[in-house]
Amino acid sequence: MTRAQDAYAHLIGKVIDDRYEILQVKGIGGMAVVLKARDRLKGRTVAIKMLNEKYSNDSAAIRRFVNESKAIALLSSDHIVDIYDVAFTGKSKYIVMEYIDGITLREYMLRHAPIGVDRAMEFAIQILTALKHAHEKGVVHRDIKPQNIMVQANGRLKVTDFGIAQIKGTNQNPAGVAMGTVYYISPEQASGKTTTFSSDIYSVGVMLYEMATGKLPFEGDTPLSIAMMQVNNQPVRPRKINPTIPQGLEQIILRAMNKAPENRFRTAGVMIRALEMVRKDKTVVFEEPRNTAPAAPPAPTPGTAPGAPRKKPVKPADGEKVRHTMFPVILGVTVAFLLVALVAGAILLMNLLGMAGDDGSRLVRIRALVGTEYNEVLREKLKSEHINLVVTEVANDSMPKGYIVKQNPAAGQTRKLPSEDGLVDVKIDVSTGPSKFGMPAVANKEYRQAQILLEKYGAKVEIKEEFSTEVVAGFVIASSPEEGAAVHSGDTITLYVSKGAETNYAPMISVVGLEEAEAKRKLLNAQFVVGEIKRAYSQDIPAGCVMQQSIEPGTSTAQRYTAVSLVISLGPEG
Repeated sequence: MTRAQDAYAHLIGKVIDDRYEILQVKGIGGMAVVLKARDRLKGRTVAIKMLNEKYSNDSAAIRRFVNESKAIALLSSDHIVDIYDVAFTGKSKYIVMEYIDGITLREYMLRHAPIGVDRAMEFAIQILTALKHAHEKGVVHRDIKPQNIMVQANGRLKVTDFGIAQIKGTNQNPAGVAMGTVYYISPEQASGKTTTFSSDIYSVGVMLYEMATGKLPFEGDTPLSIAMMQVNNQPVRPRKINPTIPQGLEQIILRAMNKAPENRFRTAGVMIRALEMVRKDKTVVFEEPRNTAPAAPPAPTPGTAPGAPRKKPVKPADGEKVRHTMFPVILGVTVAFLLVALVAGAILLMNLLGMAGDDGSRLVRIRALVGTEYNEVLREKLKSEHINLVVTEVANDSMPKGYIVKQNPAAGQTRKLPSEDGLVDVKIDVSTGPSKFGMPAVANKEYRQAQILLEKYGAKVEIKEEFSTEVVAGFVIASSPEEGAAVHSGDTITLYVSKGAETNYAPMISVVGLEEAEAKRKLLNAQFVVGEIKRAYSQDIPAGCVMQQSIEPGTSTAQRYTAVSLVISLGPEG
């Protein structure tokens, strides 16, 4: 059990609403804890997702909880976790769900990497089957990622966590708010635009890319840089990373990851059919769409079903003569003439556009760099274009850290090369982040997320760990300076991070013979937790007094975590 889970250990053995007996703490999230429990009424094992008490009055957290319960309640699929019960009254805020005995797809990928092309396609088809059902019910998941997919021992997958799902007919997450996980988020989500079913298709494409190649298509130093790559960058073709990937599967991945939603698969069902075709025949190659760049993903040819394989040329029947005409000869002569004209035109065009000087020297056209992320990849690429970047770091209140703010010469201008292998200097100003900013709210955030946020502003972060009975381990207790304070780029910000509650051990006290209220008060004053209360008849102990306690007096016991159950006398029977 982790330190974060220790903070909820006192729940083990308790019974919620006289029905759900807590058996184990399975995991901790930012706003919720997942518990393994036994449903006494139905006699089955369940998972309880319980809202952290800190967020019991947080409207956003409660809205996400309610949204998840609504989304799952609409769905019924072998590949989507079932929901059994919900409670949102008073302090009780939890969702009771089907208990999945398995691991997340993220854990599976780490344990079994590489998972292989066949398994990758099999898993993708199962995920798409779940999404096909959800989409038909008007639900867009919007956070498809390996952490939200459970893999059972029998190989069956279950999609979970519909907390930020978009439900048809509601507007709980309007456009303009980027939600999801940056490694798998669609370009429209990263831009804060309206999401559709196609956004889930993109996320599946990213997951399929990762499963097939063992690598993510986009990685960067900050969430912002990764999100911008999702919007602007094209991924490396999967077959360059793993040549064993069938060409048809590569086409499917790239089509699913197309930047334009309308160019992806129209539905999850269409993508399933394409994957099933490649599973059956790995030589299948789809017809590439016309008038698109080479990196564009596949599209069905007109008059064929979406994802139909390329048709082979029709051979003449046996005995049938092939007619010969002069058309190919005429065509060949025409093409040769056009090629000569094009070469001459290109030379003339280079002079007109300034790509060659009057003295025959070579000129370099300066490309637009402002707003581009500066890194070694960009530097090396520009060197191959005979451009050398001269970098100056500057604070900038509007451009994120690491992005180009200014360039000289300006875009579109030309410069003469000093020699055949020489370089033209281009001066650029690279942002170090805002020069001054208001300290954002980081309390109760996971400390790594808070650190990434602050470093994006150019601040230095120092971590100090402290024990806390109120904040889960790994989350921020407070910061120095405090929220709202003016901070300059380069300043050091201290984050006080919870180590969880400090465990102290003390001898268990005796409360046998005391009245119920007095026994509870003494246990609480000794920093023990009052557990389950049962009642029984007794000839010796007066009614209302403690007959038994679950832990023997004098036993060394962890304070603040250990629940002490009591049996209260009902007095003599009859």
